[in-house]
Amino acid sequence: MEGCPRLSTIGFDPKVSIESVDLCEKIPNYITSTYQENGNKYSQECEQMNRLRQSTINSSADENGIQLLKRYYCQLQLLRNRFPMLPDTECAVRFTWEDAFQKEDNTYNDIRFEEACILYNLGAMYSRLGANEPRRTHDSIKNACTYFRCAAACFEKVRDQYTTYTSDLTPDLLTCQVHILLAQAHEAVLEKSLLDQRSPSVNAHVAMQISEYYQMAILNLMKPGINSIVSKRFR
Repeated sequence: MEGCPRLSTIGFDPKVSIESVDLCEKIPNYITSTYQENGNKYSQECEQMNRLRQSTINSSADENGIQLLKRYYCQLQLLRNRFPMLPDTECAVRFTWEDAFQKEDNTYNDIRFEEACILYNLGAMYSRLGANEPRRTHDSIKNACTYFRCAAACFEKVRDQYTTYTSDLTPDLLTCQVHILLAQAHEAVLEKSLLDQRSPSVNAHVAMQISEYYQMAILNLMKPGINSIVSKRFR
């Protein structure tokens, strides 16, 4: 390992939502008017959804927080499939989230904005867990690699499946983050390869892949408008 010093890795900051949201504010009336059923019967389920959101946005960076984010993200998709919660529809709800880099509030009455923010935070939490791994043992190295790959997958999904609602969801910026995370995952692979005393050719191939990922990250970071979004910490 002397020839490959262990470098500090990056974990990205999550987005923040301070405003309280009643996810089911309009759903009981919609049920009553559309299905001729008393929508107030579902008040307990609505309260559970609101409590889940509150727990999720205040979750800590650990496995429990990961599970909360995943559960809430799935519940949002179920809500969107069952009720009209896109912009200017009967059950649309107003969501406000702070930009992860600019620290400015952004508001949309679109449940997919909430989904994108939760998925972004899932990626950010994975990245922090990866960065927090000491990587002193085989298991810790494997964990770091897995966390960074999961984080990259989350950011890729935000980039490919959601609208660019805010500056921190810009495709080029998300691509830059994906490349950084994949580079860090490959750094863990290289550490494991060196510990396992793999052949120099294998190690060289992994090291070249790390270099390529960082070069691609820099290219995206230097695109017009992107480097101005990112805080000085990541320039």
